[in-house]
Formats: sequence, structure tokens, C-alpha cells
Amino acid sequence: CLASHDSLNYARVLAFNGAYNGPPSNIITIRTPEGQPGPIDMLDCYPMGSSALLLQWKEPQEVNGILTGYRIYYSKVVGTNIGPELEREPRITNNRTDKAKLAGLEPHSKYRVTIKATTAAGEGLGYYTECDTNPQAQSAPSMPNFRYTHFRIDDENLMSRIKVTWQPFVDGNPGSHFYVQYRKQKEPLWIKTEDQLNENSIVVKGLDPGHIYEFRVVAVDGA
Repeated sequence: CLASHDSLNYARVLAFNGAYNGPPSNIITIRTPEGQPGPIDMLDCYPMGSSALLLQWKEPQEVNGILTGYRIYYSKVVGTNIGPELEREPRITNNRTDKAKLAGLEPHSKYRVTIKATTAAGEGLGYYTECDTNPQAQSAPSMPNFRYTHFRIDDENLMSRIKVTWQPFVDGNPGSHFYVQYRKQKEPLWIKTEDQLNENSIVVKGLDPGHIYEFRVVAVDGA
């Protein structure tokens, strides 16, 4: 008989006839090289705002090794024509992830989205579906909820860092991407971070220790 877990296999041998099984041999261990994984088991997509999609999938039934993450590719579809294939960045390196956002798309458009699981042997077979983005919304996106985590002071430059994580308001118009604004308390001007297309968090660096800062998260719909 043979049992398998990842790329480590265990085997033992026993003799048998039509009536009885003989005593099994000692268990031997066989390590086989990892292979490329099979296709993911499912892929669904839901529009977020007018220029993003929320993707959700199930891991492959046949991993053939140790799952290391996923790669996401997408192409715009116009009629029967499929445009150039682009890759979502950053690549997913957490093997427990089963959802991701794909932003920076065109409103009211169709896209073919392909996800491939990865092991140390490389990418597996692709699984694709076609998804539609929403038309451009006529109203402003809803306000997201957010929380923050205070990191310890950076030893290199002695500056503080705050991680801001937000949750889109999916019951309204969640928006397609987000950015953070922050300022020292009582100062008039807000400082804007870069737009976050595919992530729902950002680390704000370079904050002066010992000061009170105000933060807010801004949802954007469309480009």
C-alpha cells in the first residue's frame, strides 16, 4: 500500500492470497520531486465599483507538492477578440489565500481572468472565467471602515510607521481602489499616499514619533 503527503511518500509491502493478507513489511520512506499543481477547483468573480473585480477560488485538488501561491492573469475581451495577457501584481505568495482584488480595469468591460497555482516546480494548469466590470457609477463610493496598527519605531531612521487596513462597504458602492490621507493634528494640509489598486492596506512611513496624527481612507470609483 502507498500513502502520500506533499512529496513525501510511505510504502510497505505485504503478500496476500484469495483468503488472507500476510504480515506487512517495515514502512519505507520515498521522497519524490514536486510537480506542477493541477488547476484550481473553482473561480468566481464579483464587480467592485466600476474598474475592479473581487476574485474568489478554491485550491487545486491535486497540489503535487507544497503550494507556494498563485498567479493571476487577465485579458480584455471585445467580441470574439482576446487582448494581450497581463499579470496582476503583486504575485500571491501566501498559499492560504483564496481571494484577491483585481483593479485598474476599464468600466463596463469584459475580462478573461486566469488563475494558476504554483509549487516549487512552477505554475500549474490555468483555470479561467470571464467577468464583467460595472458601468461608471453616478454616485460617490461609500465610506469604508478602517483600522490601524502601530508598528515599532524604525531603527534605521527613528521614524514611526502605521499600517492602515480598510474594509470596503460592499452593501453600497464600495469603490474600485483606495488611498489614505494623513496629517498631524491641527495642521491644515492632508498628505496623500499612493493609490492602492490591488491591496486593502498600506504602511504609512516616516511619521514623527511623539505626535498625534489624523487618518482617513478615501474610496475611488473608476480610473
